[in-house]
Amino acid sequence: TLLQRGHAAIAEGLANQTMDVGVLSCDMLSTLMVSRPCGRVEIFAAFSPDHRFAAFDRVTPELLAQENLLFSKTPNRIPGYIRRYFAEAGIKPAGCTYHNIFPDGCAQLARRGLGIALVPRHVAEPSCVPLDPPLYCDLAVAWNKKNPPTREMQLLIDFLAPEE
Repeated sequence: TLLQRGHAAIAEGLANQTMDVGVLSCDMLSTLMVSRPCGRVEIFAAFSPDHRFAAFDRVTPELLAQENLLFSKTPNRIPGYIRRYFAEAGIKPAGCTYHNIFPDGCAQLARRGLGIALVPRHVAEPSCVPLDPPLYCDLAVAWNKKNPPTREMQLLIDFLAPEE
């Protein structure tokens, strides 16, 4: 069975063994899991078509810090890769609002002019720009250490994250 869940829900499902295999942000991995890197997603700033960012080729952390940033409520915190992005720039965002929706819902709110969503490009389009410096979310395929992969699980793991 294939389920779509937020990264926090996947991490919880793997930890309590209600899920066999999951793809999630490396920030959500725990010592209860075994994992393999399986990809990297570039994060873009999504906004309304009439936002001032529509005229920009890229936006910086300094520009983003002046905006209301929209985040998914799960896990009710700014993801680690976004926190690090602002910390490395020495900037604290002025405003953050949390919504009980997935990131694609945050991008929809951004398109309605309620703030800026930091999401993958495929979710952010059509009104989006990359960040400068770029921001990436590293992904991993993971499973619980106590739940050794079956042959079928191993085939899925190898498909999602081939061993080099």
